[in-house]
Amino acid sequence: MKVKVAIKSLEQNIYFKNKSDNIFEEVVYVENRPSEEEMPDFLSNTDVVIIGAREKISKIVLEKSKSLPKIIGTLSVGLDHIDIEEIEKRGIKVINAPTANVLSVAEHVIGFALALSKNLKLSHQAVINDEGRAGVIKKPFELFNKTIGIVGLGKIGSKVAEFAKCFGMNVISTTQSKTTGSDGEINFVELKKLFTDSDIISINVPLNNETANFINKELLEYSKPNLNLINTSRSEVVNHKDILQLLVDNKISGYAEDSDHVLKELAQHPNVICSPHLAGLTNEASDRLDNELIDNIEKYFNK
Repeated sequence: MKVKVAIKSLEQNIYFKNKSDNIFEEVVYVENRPSEEEMPDFLSNTDVVIIGAREKISKIVLEKSKSLPKIIGTLSVGLDHIDIEEIEKRGIKVINAPTANVLSVAEHVIGFALALSKNLKLSHQAVINDEGRAGVIKKPFELFNKTIGIVGLGKIGSKVAEFAKCFGMNVISTTQSKTTGSDGEINFVELKKLFTDSDIISINVPLNNETANFINKELLEYSKPNLNLINTSRSEVVNHKDILQLLVDNKISGYAEDSDHVLKELAQHPNVICSPHLAGLTNEASDRLDNELIDNIEKYFNK
């Protein structure tokens, strides 16, 4: 059985390499990560491929491939970089690493919450401009006894809730499976009430047809003017122009996003903090991602 690996650096991961060598008869690490134009050839003449979130597999790519693998392993939690519907139509199994970056992304959310609540961007700029406290136009606030609303209580959202409790925060959430009630630690509320009651909101949903442009002016109109909104999901989940206008109008207080695709004018706003889609790329999470994927592939073959 043959596997093509799109990320050559994985060859340096001893755990990954040893397991791959045990599972497969032939392991090919390509020299350069394949572009979208090169993907049809990359997918051809192999039983398994291993890709990262940078590699895009669309319907067109699948149609252009001379042959298709039986398995696509992706070094990611999300699957929005591949056309999962078209892939599954062709009987291809997709394997990912859904828990590898939970801890690192949840920590990033709390980091964003602290940075926004303590006005760190404004404070840093005030020091650079030699303005002292006068350069910080609003007072910081504590997380203790504030309410954090978590939209999407999956693995990452649940870990955010756990961390938030450590800061003495009140946690409310809404999920597709449970919209009202309580489990003793988290109160479940309707989405509009979550936006009405929260001081901080963390968006932790996958990107799909239902969540695209999900966070927009219509929903944010229910928010408090002191709301700090945090998005570690995909950029397309929110409407950047709406958020920028609400910030300009002082309808919300701050915004943070972990994405490569933040609207430039939004990123430049003094109450906005961004990171370039690296919340899940700590040293530890990267190792877990590699190892969890190859473990999951091995488990699949050992069924």
